[in-house]
Amino acid sequence: FTRGWDGGTVIRDYYLDGEIFEVVGASSTSLSLSDPALLDFPLGYANQVIAWKPGRNSGLFGVHLVSGNQNSAGARGLYIYRNVDFAYDDIKTQWFETGIKDVASIRTNGGVSEHIGTVLAGGTNYGVQISDGSKHFKSRHVIANGCRHATAGGGSGFAIPMYARFDKVTATETKAENAID
Repeated sequence: FTRGWDGGTVIRDYYLDGEIFEVVGASSTSLSLSDPALLDFPLGYANQVIAWKPGRNSGLFGVHLVSGNQNSAGARGLYIYRNVDFAYDDIKTQWFETGIKDVASIRTNGGVSEHIGTVLAGGTNYGVQISDGSKHFKSRHVIANGCRHATAGGGSGFAIPMYARFDKVTATETKAENAID
């Protein structure tokens, strides 16, 4: 996807080198980050910096979400967007293109989630997708039935997801050769 992984060649020009950080302190002369930078960016190359104030310390537990359409292209069940310390457990999604999508978040802590895929041709759906710079994502157990991918990383190319851990993944009736991508 990026120059660092593909010998200096960018496969898709919309995939950029990028990493998100939680700022823990700032002054007029310094910036303190919660984690050291994993990617090496020369200062002259660091452009397109985006800042936002994330949601903090929230969660969702014991919810069953069902789409009204078995072909829900683009629909998301649980969309975790720009959050710090989000937690979830006992989540069930049915007929969404993406059951749980975590985007540009830090320290998402997932318990058990179960996902029933769509009936789209080619199975273009995901149980859990970690995207666009999310860091320190943990999941205890993902159960995916009829999904193209039980788990996947990627996104729009804003930044790469980092430090994802899945303790257990159960994938049945997958529609791709890579159930865990």
